[in-house]
Formats: sequence, structure tokens, C-alpha cells
Amino acid sequence: MTTPTLRIVAIGSARALTQAELDGLFAEIGIYVSRTPM
Repeated sequence: MTTPTLRIVAIGSARALTQAELDGLFAEIGIYVSRTPM
């Protein structure tokens, strides 16, 4: 049951999840850098 619509929805949700994970990763890096004395 792989229709083009389902495939587009799956790709879109995967990209959204990846973007959310990247945002979380950058937030963690920012917290880590701000806590680490340079």
C-alpha cells in the first residue's frame, strides 16, 4: 500500500522529526558550551 501520497507524508514527517532532533541537539550543544568555561 505505498501510494505517492503516503510516501510524501512519510518523507515530510521524517524531515520534520529530523529538524526537531537537530533543534534539540543544537540546544544541548548551546547549554553545554555555555556551562563550559572557555
